[in-house]
Amino acid sequence: MPTQSSSKKLDSQNVYIGIDVHLRQWNVCIYQGGIRRRPFQQSPSVKALLSHLRANYPGMIYHSAYEAGVCGNSIHYELEDNGIHNIVFNPADIAQKDKERKRKTDKVDSSKIARALSNGELECIHIPTKERTEHRNMLRVRNCCISDVKRSKTRLRHLLHVNGIGIPPEYCNGRWPQSFFAWLQELYPDPNATGQAIRAMTHGLQSQLSLLKDVESRIRNLMEEACYAEDFRLLRTIPCIGETTAYTLLLECGDLSAFSSADKFCAFVGLIPDSDISDLHEVKCGITRRRHKTLRYMLTEAAWRAISMDSSLSKLYAKYTHRMPKQKAIVKIAHKLAKIIKFVVTNKTAYDASKAT
Repeated sequence: MPTQSSSKKLDSQNVYIGIDVHLRQWNVCIYQGGIRRRPFQQSPSVKALLSHLRANYPGMIYHSAYEAGVCGNSIHYELEDNGIHNIVFNPADIAQKDKERKRKTDKVDSSKIARALSNGELECIHIPTKERTEHRNMLRVRNCCISDVKRSKTRLRHLLHVNGIGIPPEYCNGRWPQSFFAWLQELYPDPNATGQAIRAMTHGLQSQLSLLKDVESRIRNLMEEACYAEDFRLLRTIPCIGETTAYTLLLECGDLSAFSSADKFCAFVGLIPDSDISDLHEVKCGITRRRHKTLRYMLTEAAWRAISMDSSLSKLYAKYTHRMPKQKAIVKIAHKLAKIIKFVVTNKTAYDASKAT
């Protein structure tokens, strides 16, 4: 007598929800019991989704997934808080058919997300805790402030140049102390239209610099809290890791112990090579395109400092340069540095240069 297997019975209690998230609406597709339900649109609200699930799939286990993008992690936290097991995945990781690629719609996207989720094909990206994500907002504001300051400095230089005003040599390095702004004030003690324009632009730049200073002060205060203080101190024991790199690592990555291995942390940063190997065919792809843009840049710059400050890493760099170009050698040093960072923070052990190799 045929009987239903326990695995199918267990899976019938699971509801797999693919969500194609947008600003004005969500497109949702549901797989339940191996059957694809008709996709539908709803308002961009977790409460609306939960209401639909409870009305049509009461008492079941809910699993959802959506693509990482401009919506960030706020939807993920809200889904998890409401008892929906959620995955945020890299859009490049989902398998799709040729016709899905050529006839792309929001309904198609939500359907393939639900299908991949039900088949266990999706892997969640690294997501910091909600508290650390909130703290990370200060870091993002700092980055915006730096961009604004650079833009304002460029505009001010251009305004001075077109008006035939040369910047004194001591200020040509881009670092503008208060004496620089005092010099600008003295150019037009009784300002005409040009002087008023320069003063207006100068006032805007000074406001941005003041905001940047305030934001950096707040980030330093965060690093004195219990959840960061020890890890921040340990990172600073690595000679090439400065204050900015240390707090960027902690705020962008969250708890480094969440990475199960140093190799996974290196993959998250983007300090591993891509590969294309099939039978006897092998293509050298170079460093991966998948990376955390800010962290890979920072650790590569830190690696250049490391080879001049740390004897063990300097010897390792010299060894690498015997068989590869300097640019590739420094990437390997950055890879080594990432492993050191993972070890120091995970094991709560200060950096020891004698054990680095």
